[in-house]
Amino acid sequence: TVASAAVVPATLPGAASGLTATPGNGQTNLVWRAPATNGGLAISNYVVQYSRDGGRTWLNVVRPQSTATSTTVTGLVNGVAHVFRVAAVNAIGVGAFSPVSVGVIPRLSLTSAVRYV
Repeated sequence: TVASAAVVPATLPGAASGLTATPGNGQTNLVWRAPATNGGLAISNYVVQYSRDGGRTWLNVVRPQSTATSTTVTGLVNGVAHVFRVAAVNAIGVGAFSPVSVGVIPRLSLTSAVRYV
């Protein structure tokens, strides 16, 4: 008989890390690091969520499927604190969410305001 290699089942990906959020006018730019483990399958997308109530409720960001580790979340309310989290997706499903970002407050910048005068 021939010995066969052990089959390791695929799992959900690990959590993304290093999530940073930079606010702008009604938007926030997010950047993160891919998870240390992809669960044995390629990452096919990232789920991005935000909360306006400190993480009690979460809303999905509508965006095209992408394996990029950055995105711009638009349509945010200026003057209101938002927190964000990201989860990697593979063929098995959605992995654990990243730690929640520091709260950021989108604001109308002075340079933006000048353009509208």
